[in-house]
Amino acid sequence: MTNMEISEHESTVYNNFSTQKNGKGEIMDELKIQEANTLEGATLLGDGMYSMPNNIYHSVKRRMSSTTLKEGLKTSAHLRHAQTTVKPFSASAQKSINKGTVLHSIILEKEKIEDLCAIAPSYHKNSNKYKDWVKENSHLIIMDEKDVDDVNRMVESVNSHPQAGQLFSYEGLPELSVFFTDPVSGVDCKIRIDYLLPGLNYLVDLKSTRDIYNFSKEAWNYRMDVQAGLYLKGIEIFTGKSYDFVFVAVENTPPYVTAVYEPDSDFIAYGRKTVEMLLKKYKTCLELDYFPGIEGFNPLRLPGWVKKHEE
Repeated sequence: MTNMEISEHESTVYNNFSTQKNGKGEIMDELKIQEANTLEGATLLGDGMYSMPNNIYHSVKRRMSSTTLKEGLKTSAHLRHAQTTVKPFSASAQKSINKGTVLHSIILEKEKIEDLCAIAPSYHKNSNKYKDWVKENSHLIIMDEKDVDDVNRMVESVNSHPQAGQLFSYEGLPELSVFFTDPVSGVDCKIRIDYLLPGLNYLVDLKSTRDIYNFSKEAWNYRMDVQAGLYLKGIEIFTGKSYDFVFVAVENTPPYVTAVYEPDSDFIAYGRKTVEMLLKKYKTCLELDYFPGIEGFNPLRLPGWVKKHEE
């Protein structure tokens, strides 16, 4: 950490996963994965599989991501806006995102955690000392004691889960960036795979959630089928193999329950179909240089519950 000592309790965030994994280099060589560690020229990178920092991946705006593609389910105008605008998050949403980011780092790339976050000191938040510390560490995610405890428990939950813990114990590739061109629409795309297990043909995605029992609903609300469809398309183009998609979800609030979800064939097929539709639609908009919103006259009806109440 930066300019401070970490208590024994806090240090468990970084030391919980002490087992070193071997063989990553061999897997990278076999899959022809390239290193890309600088922002300069990143946007010009061609199709391929890359090991790169998160900020470099997100700097490549010309390629379509699943997050942006899903905006096309609203309108093409929403998709275009998402491509060209950085969406701000509320303070509470940003806090959840930060915890999820740190969780990913600890489980997937523990060696990089010191360059990612810092534990807030016990100075009074209105003191100049604290403000100076925040300014000095503004490039890092700042975690307070409650955040650290939450992440600790999430890590412990994932690690102790019989299936999730086993998945992450296998030798694999964390945070793999894949740049590819969709062979049907010709759209340049990008995906960032949390954990690729080439030996098992598994693509593992780590999610945090407020309520594990609502994860199925959350998966639909956030259209994770589209994410799965685009990710599977990308990895299959480069490997020539069929992969299975797996979600590992862990609660970011007590009791921090972990569950593993394997989408069924209908979920995956619907995601693939939706991806094809959205990419073709986007390609047409690009060619016409026209990204419409909602046109025409649209009916506005009473909600069903109002009609039922009146009966």
